[in-house]
Amino acid sequence: MQDDKDDGAAWLVSQGIADKNRIAIFGYSYGGFAAAATVRSPSPYQCAIAGAPVTDLGRLGTSWSQNRLQRILQGRTVKGMDPMQNTAKATIPLLTFVGDRDVRTPSFHARGFYNAVQGKVPARFELIPDMPHSMPWYPRHFEVTLNLMADYLAKDCGPNGL
Repeated sequence: MQDDKDDGAAWLVSQGIADKNRIAIFGYSYGGFAAAATVRSPSPYQCAIAGAPVTDLGRLGTSWSQNRLQRILQGRTVKGMDPMQNTAKATIPLLTFVGDRDVRTPSFHARGFYNAVQGKVPARFELIPDMPHSMPWYPRHFEVTLNLMADYLAKDCGPNGL
């Protein structure tokens, strides 16, 4: 999947549909993992925004499924994709955020990833007060996260913002 999203973005640029200087990636939860995993290889994106990302697969272990066979088989599909194991390869600005009430992807994932890339690339971490992982999100959660992303894209994504 990681290669598919990057290939899709590169294709959009090659077809003139997207501007290579104005393309970013955003994901939340599993999508946050996918956005954070852009550090593993050269990226077609100007920046990545990872909301509630799982970034440390080693700390996650195999606890994500009750099905033993699924844990064993699917565990191999993410080998080499661990964002924390690839932070030295980071080349684009990164924003990570998570709610302080998120029990599905605790803040150590986003905070640890931020700490690992800080100083290598422009990076930002935000802990959103009173926000859980999933619904119910309240209007203030949408307001905070959408404004955070809009501000980041305008000012900090790529060399001069998007």
